[in-house]
Amino acid sequence: VRLGEIPWPVKRPPGHPHGEELPLWFLSLNNIRSFLLSPDHFVVKSNRVRLREALLIWHPDRFESRLKAKVPPEEWERVFEGCQAVIRVLND
Repeated sequence: VRLGEIPWPVKRPPGHPHGEELPLWFLSLNNIRSFLLSPDHFVVKSNRVRLREALLIWHPDRFESRLKAKVPPEEWERVFEGCQAVIRVLND
C-alpha cells in the first residue's frame, strides 16, 4: 500500500487521480471537515457519530497495527505522518 492509495478522509483535489501521492498539506482541518461532515457523507449518522468513528479508524496505534506491514518501509514514516495529521485535526 502506497501513500496515495490510502483512503484519506478528504475529497481528492481536482486533477489528482487516485493512487498518486497525496501531499500531506492537503490533510488540513477544512479539507477533513468538509469530507467527514458533508451532508452527502453518511447522511443517517450524526456529526458526533461520524467523528467518533473517524477517531477509532485513525487512532495511531490501530492504524499502525493494520497497515505497517503492508506499507513499504521507505514510505512508512510519511504514511504515519499523514495518520498523525488526521488524528490532530479530529482531536481539535
